[in-house]
Amino acid sequence: MEEGNIKPFVSPQNTTLKNGEFNQFKKDIETIQRSVGGVDIPMVSAPSKEETLLNDLLAIIHRDGGHYTSEHGIEKSTKEDIRRVCFLRNLISNAHDSMELMVRDWAWRHDRDNPGKEYSPELVKAIHTKMSLEKEL
Repeated sequence: MEEGNIKPFVSPQNTTLKNGEFNQFKKDIETIQRSVGGVDIPMVSAPSKEETLLNDLLAIIHRDGGHYTSEHGIEKSTKEDIRRVCFLRNLISNAHDSMELMVRDWAWRHDRDNPGKEYSPELVKAIHTKMSLEKEL
């Protein structure tokens, strides 16, 4: 290979670099360019704040530190995560509806059978679980 045809490749996956790491990366490339006589090395821009936030969100949903998105791309990862989040929200909604019926029935039976007495710890726990599910909806 002729020296003038050398074109180092900078992977687009390096866009996950943090700003400080990117600045050092950019300085290293500039140093290499100067040392090899100005050979053109394609630059990768630092990820925007929005890109970083989106990648972080996708990594949280996939619970993989961003590996799935790096391997399959943002479009496929986003479509998969939309499906996953809708499925999980539906599960939470169904669990909430079931918990709602159970707590109402349990509280009604308690009030009927034990007027004026405090709720059992199990019922209190069920009420708190129902309330936490409501927050997730």
